[in-house]
Amino acid sequence: MATPEQVAAFRAANTALTAKVEKDLTNFWAHMNPARHDASMNALLKYVPTLSKRYGEIAATIAADWYELLRADAVEAGMLKSIRGATSYRALAADPVAAEVSRKAVESAAGYLWTPTPERTLRALQGTVGRHVLQAGRDTLTVNADRDKGARGWVRVGDGACDYCQNLLDGEIHYVEGYGFDAHDRCKCTAVPAFG
Repeated sequence: MATPEQVAAFRAANTALTAKVEKDLTNFWAHMNPARHDASMNALLKYVPTLSKRYGEIAATIAADWYELLRADAVEAGMLKSIRGATSYRALAADPVAAEVSRKAVESAAGYLWTPTPERTLRALQGTVGRHVLQAGRDTLTVNADRDKGARGWVRVGDGACDYCQNLLDGEIHYVEGYGFDAHDRCKCTAVPAFG
């Protein structure tokens, strides 16, 4: 199991990644004219799926590297002695969210373009796109914990800052194959693989 320091470092990498996503969205928004509703929505429909894919691939790579680091620690600790080929596992990076999912998020958030507060579109997209980006990393961790013979599953780790996450947090539960990772916008929870 990951140490608190390892979880904090992984969470910091994810926070930095979502900060870049928010910055890129803010820069894109600054070059749009929200008063041109249709043009703004069309621009976002083209841009957001590309942004989600690019950063989702990065999130998946960060998660795959972290999975391999945690697994190597488990091997070194002697937790995987009985697994044939225990030292040769290569984590697979999950795919980013589908472009259609990103487009639906844009269509939902773009409703604010026709209100007196069109900037709420940007705020909504920052949270949703950040969640979509991190989902690729979360999927990477859960899929590898499912397919790795050395893993017992994964544990949801977070700060329990909201009721939704607090209800899902329990360090004793090891989720196994078939359970996806549910998250909300700006969720700070992550999946941590459990070995041995």
